Amino acid sequence: EAANQANMELEICGVDLSTRMSKFAKIRSELAMDEKGGRHSFEIQTADFVEFILGKEEDNETDDDDNNNNAEEHHDHYDAVVINACFGNFYNQDDLMKAATKALKLDGVLAITHPLGADFVRKLNEDNPDMVPHHLPSILDFRSMARSHPLTVVDFVEDIDLLDADKNAKNYKIYYACAKKSPHSCLKQLIRIRGPVDQGYGRGGKKLGFPTANLPSSLFADALEHVQTGVYFGWAVIEDRECQPNTKKGRNTFHKAVVNVGYSPTFDGQENKEKIVEAHLILNDSDDIKGDFYNETMRLALSGFLRPEMKFPSFPDLIAAINNDLNNAKDALALQPFASLRTDTFLTDPCRRIDNTMVEDGVLWVGNDGGDEEASWEFQDIEDAISDTPLGRWAM
Repeated sequence: EAANQANMELEICGVDLSTRMSKFAKIRSELAMDEKGGRHSFEIQTADFVEFILGKEEDNETDDDDNNNNAEEHHDHYDAVVINACFGNFYNQDDLMKAATKALKLDGVLAITHPLGADFVRKLNEDNPDMVPHHLPSILDFRSMARSHPLTVVDFVEDIDLLDADKNAKNYKIYYACAKKSPHSCLKQLIRIRGPVDQGYGRGGKKLGFPTANLPSSLFADALEHVQTGVYFGWAVIEDRECQPNTKKGRNTFHKAVVNVGYSPTFDGQENKEKIVEAHLILNDSDDIKGDFYNETMRLALSGFLRPEMKFPSFPDLIAAINNDLNNAKDALALQPFASLRTDTFLTDPCRRIDNTMVEDGVLWVGNDGGDEEASWEFQDIEDAISDTPLGRWAM
């Protein structure tokens, strides 16, 4: 009815495991059209929602193109995904969040709802954990679930005051958790990398138009082995341990960074033979960093992911994509929890100076997972890393 008043044409797709419920939904949708009218379309599917959106795992393993293509039709397609009165029934809620996010357009809304509230679902779980294996998430749990997907939490309601039939205010237990699809997601592990900036492949800052720093693949092959190729973001610091009065500008201070981990497939004939880390530093002003920084030591703390690595049809298309990545990274790094991770001690230690002298000069940082004083790395659970920062509890 509201859509008709707004002259909107809705495309509604309902998915349910139960054949009986699917038949009931088809009848109800036809009745709604007869009663309310409008130019809306309904599609009712009897299917597992996760498989409906992501495809069956066995089809992915056997390259079943028909089923995979059917699933892809629903990717980045919907303005809203509503999971009503069934969130607790899904065995793998992370896969459910992944599927819902995959189905949404950018800025689309995910709504997890239940008309009888979280306590009702908790009782169902206690009575029949095989049928209802999970509770509805608390606000903290919902934030944690959303954090590793491209979602930003928008609203969370567990009760509401409404007028009853006698026009008396009454409190009703409901459940409404809402998130919006964003261009970025938080990594499950913070990636800390420290090493010397390499000369690279001769296509860096001068050609791309951004200050670019490559970390040599020869020193980080083991660190990158299990890191997905793609575009990441986080914070960077270019070290200057000497810190003389004439130190080049831009050292021992924080810079926002967009970081490509991969093979740079757009450069035909110049693709990287090995997976490399290629960092683009985001500057407020072109004068923020003086001179190049080849052979200087850089610290990178990667906390977010933007997109998979792609091959673009032309160099201008690549530049446009990098500009879009830079804007998305700048926006994300102003938000929590990414903003608080700027105060990670891995980044702040080289920035702690009094009269150009390090506050704590001494042992160089060496990551716990590999490397030496020249180049090293480590991975830490992102929630632990956030909690370790001064504003960690607030950011969580």
